[in-house]
Amino acid sequence: MAAVKRTAPELAVESALRLSGCDFESSEGRRLIHGADYIVQALQAMIWVDGCYWHACEFGGPTHVRGTSAEDVRQRDRRNREEAQAAGWETLRVWECNPIAEVVTSFIGEVRASSARTR
Repeated sequence: MAAVKRTAPELAVESALRLSGCDFESSEGRRLIHGADYIVQALQAMIWVDGCYWHACEFGGPTHVRGTSAEDVRQRDRRNREEAQAAGWETLRVWECNPIAEVVTSFIGEVRASSARTR
């Protein structure tokens, strides 16, 4: 199998997860449950890294992507997150136009704080 090239937003997420001391699985070359891009098992957390173009960013993405309406893409993404949340996962959707390292670091901190309160 050919190597999968990681995007800059994905590399930023991976860097933030490593700096936060998280062991994680990535979707590199395979599909993770609920279509997540990253899973942090120890925190029961899933992260999706969405490109503004392909996932129809509400901050100015297209109205159609490869013959699929932006609303269809948004509904699929929303359904994946809702299914993960219903199964007990903490979820984060980060857009490539966001300050990724800050968003991921903040999310990991919140999940850790939340899990410490429920112990």
